[in-house]
Amino acid sequence: MLFDRVIVAEKPGVAKAFALYLSGGKYELRKIAGVPVYVFRREGGLQVSVGVRGHLMDFDFPRECNNWHRVDPLELFEVDPVMVVREGMGNYVKALQVLARSTSTVILALDADVEGEAIAFEVMDVMRRANPHLKFYRAWFSAVTREDLIEALRNLRAPNARLANKAFARMVLDLTIGAAFTRALTLTVEKHGALPRGKFLSYGPCQTPVLYLVVKRAMERETFQKKKFFQIAATVKIGKHELKVRHDAKYEKREDAERVARELLRARIGVVTNALYERKNVEPPEPLATVEMERRASRFLNIRAKRA
Repeated sequence: MLFDRVIVAEKPGVAKAFALYLSGGKYELRKIAGVPVYVFRREGGLQVSVGVRGHLMDFDFPRECNNWHRVDPLELFEVDPVMVVREGMGNYVKALQVLARSTSTVILALDADVEGEAIAFEVMDVMRRANPHLKFYRAWFSAVTREDLIEALRNLRAPNARLANKAFARMVLDLTIGAAFTRALTLTVEKHGALPRGKFLSYGPCQTPVLYLVVKRAMERETFQKKKFFQIAATVKIGKHELKVRHDAKYEKREDAERVARELLRARIGVVTNALYERKNVEPPEPLATVEMERRASRFLNIRAKRA
C-alpha cells in the first residue's frame, strides 16, 4: 500500500488527532509490526499517521568499552558514543521502515521543543535506512486542536539540526559523565572490599546533585531545634470597625513581650504616622497548551498523556 505522505507524531494520541481532523472522522486503525497506525484519505490521496512514544534511539559506548576492569574510566571521555535503538522501541523502528518504503514524503509532527526536534532526527535516520530518497518536512504546533494542526501543515519548515544537537549533546554528556563516575566510584569502593559482589554505586550528573540537596534538607530538618518566641498583636477599634495588627519584632523572653504589651495598654491612644497604599494587579496563570499540559502531567504527576 502506497501513501501520499506519512505523519509521524510523538504520541499515539496526537497521531490519532491528525487522522481525526484531516479525515473528518473517517479513518481506519491498523497495525504495522504491532504499532497502531491511522489510515485515512485527504484530498483524494491516501495518508497515514503514527505515534512513536518518545525517543527511538539512545547513546551507548562501543562493545569494547563494556569491560569495567580493562577500560580506565578516564578513557570514556575520549570515546565517541554510538546511537542504539532504545529497549522496547524495536517494533516502532520496524513500523517506520515499512512506512518509509511506502511513501516519498514524511511530515515530522513531533513536539515543538528541543526533545521533539531530536526525536525528529531519530525518525529521519531510521526511515532513511529503508528509503534514502525520502523528503522530510517539520510541522510545528503547540496545541492539539484542529486549527493548530492544520495551520502547522500549511506552514511546514525544515528540521533544525542545531536544535536537535542540543538534545543529543545533553544525552552524550549524561552517558559519559554518568558512566565514568559510576565506574570510578564502584571500582574504588570494590578495591577496599566494601561493596557486595555484583553491586555497583551509581552516579548521575543530574540525579546525584539533586540527591545531595534532598539529603541536605532532610538532615537540616532532623537537626532543627525549635525556638519559642513571642510577638505583640493587638486589635484596634476604630468606630464600628476593628483592625488587627502585629508587630514584626520577636522576643525570646516572655517578660520582655509582656513589658511592651503593658506599655501599649497604658498608652490607650495611638497615632498613625504613616500609611502606605499599594495597588496591585494579579494576573491569572497563563493557560497551558495541550501538549505542554500532557508533558507536565506525565513528568510531575505520573499521569499518562491519554488519561490527562
